[in-house]
Amino acid sequence: MKLGTEVPLVSDARHADGGECRMLLDRIAASRTFHRSPRLREVLLYIGEKTLAGQARELSEHLIGVRVFGREVGFNPAEDTIVRSATRQLRHKLAEYFATEGRDESVVLEIPKGGYVAAFLPRQELNVIEPLRISTPLAEAATQRPAWLARILGLALAAIALLGAGFWIGRHGSSAQAASEPDTLFARLSQEHPGPTRFVVTDSVVALLGLVQGPPELHKYIDGSYFK
Repeated sequence: MKLGTEVPLVSDARHADGGECRMLLDRIAASRTFHRSPRLREVLLYIGEKTLAGQARELSEHLIGVRVFGREVGFNPAEDTIVRSATRQLRHKLAEYFATEGRDESVVLEIPKGGYVAAFLPRQELNVIEPLRISTPLAEAATQRPAWLARILGLALAAIALLGAGFWIGRHGSSAQAASEPDTLFARLSQEHPGPTRFVVTDSVVALLGLVQGPPELHKYIDGSYFK
C-alpha cells in the first residue's frame, strides 16, 4: 500500500476511548523501547492523539515545536530543525518497537515521511516490513565504503605482494648468477642482514584491514597473528 497525502486509518481509528488504535498507542508509549526516551514519547503521544481526534491540521512542524518542545511562537523551523530531527528518531524507534516487542501487533503505527500525521495500518496491508538494522560505526564504514577506498585497498595489497616477491627474488636468486657485488637493493639487504625478515605493518594499513576483516584483538595485534 502506497501512502499518499491522505493518511489511511483503520476503521476504528477515531475511537479515542478504548479503541484498538488508542490501546496500541498506549502500549507503545509504555514499552521498554520508549522507556528511556521521554521526549520522543511526548512527540509520539501528541501526534497519535491529535490524529485519533481528527485534528491533523494541528500537526504542523511549527505547532509541534511550540506545544511539545516549548519553542517561542515566532520560532523558525527552517533554522531550528528540532522537530524534524525528533520525528526522524521517532520513526526509527517505532520500527524498533514493531520489530521486537510489537512484532505480534495486528496494527502498525507509522509516521509517513513528509508529514507529521500518524497512520494506523493493519499489518497485513503492508507490502514489506523492513527488518531492523543495528547500526555500528564499523558496519556503517563497511556498507558506505566508497569505490575509491576499495581501489586503494587493492593497490596496497598489490604493493605488498610485489614487495614480498622482490625480496624473495633478491634472496633466492639463481645461484648461477654469483656476482661479487649484488646488483639489486633486496640482494644487498639480504647479504648485509642475513637471517629471518620481519615486516612491520603501519597503523594506516591496520586501519584499512579493519574495514575488511574487523578490528584486531590486542593480543593478536601484539603477537602478529592478526596479519596472518
